[in-house]
Amino acid sequence: MKFSYLLWFSLSVAGPVSGLNNNRTLHDVIHEERRYVLFNSRRLSGECLDICVPDKTSPPTEAEDPVGVETQSPTDSPTTGSPTASPTNKPTASPTNKPTASPTNKPTTSPTNKPTTSPTNKPTASPTNKLTASPTNVPTASPTVELAVCEDLENLGWGFSEATSIVEGQPAYGGACYPPITVAADWNEATTEFDDSVSVFVGKDYIGLKGAEVEGKIVVLRNLKMKKNGPPNFVTVGGGTHVVPHPGTDSIIVGGNLEAHSNINVCTDAPWMECNIVYKGNGKKWDKWKTHGTVLQDPNYDMQHYFDMKEIFIKKSKYWATLDSTGTIDKSKYWEILFQCSDLDEIQVFNFAAGDDSLEDDSIYDFRYSDSCEGKSILINAHGEDTIKVLARGTSFKGKSGYGPDGFSTCLTQSILWNFPSSDKVKILNRSEFHGSILTGNPDGLLIMETSGHSGRMIVVGTIEHDKASSEFHSYPYNPPKALPDQADICDMPR
Repeated sequence: MKFSYLLWFSLSVAGPVSGLNNNRTLHDVIHEERRYVLFNSRRLSGECLDICVPDKTSPPTEAEDPVGVETQSPTDSPTTGSPTASPTNKPTASPTNKPTASPTNKPTTSPTNKPTTSPTNKPTASPTNKLTASPTNVPTASPTVELAVCEDLENLGWGFSEATSIVEGQPAYGGACYPPITVAADWNEATTEFDDSVSVFVGKDYIGLKGAEVEGKIVVLRNLKMKKNGPPNFVTVGGGTHVVPHPGTDSIIVGGNLEAHSNINVCTDAPWMECNIVYKGNGKKWDKWKTHGTVLQDPNYDMQHYFDMKEIFIKKSKYWATLDSTGTIDKSKYWEILFQCSDLDEIQVFNFAAGDDSLEDDSIYDFRYSDSCEGKSILINAHGEDTIKVLARGTSFKGKSGYGPDGFSTCLTQSILWNFPSSDKVKILNRSEFHGSILTGNPDGLLIMETSGHSGRMIVVGTIEHDKASSEFHSYPYNPPKALPDQADICDMPR
């Protein structure tokens, strides 16, 4: 065998073979035939070969010649392209025919060869919910999230301004204007209208030092604390509009602790009333809260919507404070403050400058609205960062005043909004009913309720202290004829 191999080798390098082209040696023929077989076997295996690479013009040396020692048979699946300078000991039996099911759990040691066109310097804390057309080169200072339906934010927002219902198939109050304040009839016989909107909203704590009643739905983001002389009646009351939340709904919602030091009646006027109380924190003497509904501690209760609305209220308060006056505050008569509405503007804006002490002047005993205020949306801004004292006094329109059936117009009541955008303390004082919804814009502020009654929504982004023995909150909507304007970014929420 060794002798035949040497003879073949000597002949292959000696020169041309008879019958063949004079320029082709036996080595060339064998080499080309083997190359043809190798080529076809590799094509059959599915490889894509480069057949345009020419052979070397000179015979290879023993070290260069890949066929100097005959292999037993070509590999089933040879490697692609040109052979490596130092081939592997053994080829794989067959290459994998599919990529791995899952990529490796570590990134490549070398990143891609080109970075993004304009990467951000630092990632945003929370990305926006919409991609920008082109990325910025710096992260946003405060990422925002757009609320789903901006139309729901008109005035004080859906669930806060006008009457609403959260019970499918059950309508909200359908009258044009809320009824006047009356003493409750027999609840078992009365036809009661319903409103599931928030009547009293508190961004921090509600502290009941002294009081009588709180009508309607109440939401407190932190703690609800009722001291011994705090108001004993919640949601439904003896004297009020009697437009109350639907039975079986959450009527008192507390983000922190629930505390009471005396019995508190929550919708106990009739057996059909079921007002639920839910709180996330701790309960201190929670059994003092008497209701036909449930009293539930739920640490996972979702209150994000109310926290979002708190931010909305702050933005609205600050923006509405920038609106120019369209009406005139007339103080020419020492016994009254006259809100003189113009004949042209549907939205009437009145601004009390910081330091204006007329709101606490006890010689003035009447807030009077001109006849031209009928059918108008009314915004009253009280500016100033220090304590603002407002004396609740007789409020009159077209010769009628008071809160009874023949008193101040309830339609006008639900068209009035008092805005305190930056005061650290607001005190509502005196012994009269205060008409119109109230909004405060300072999250660290305090509102002290020290008058006998209030008719309207109470939206305080700070803390409320209820501190008058006979004091009552009465549930009235803020539902003006024309919505107040909003800034363009009112839907953008910080995150």
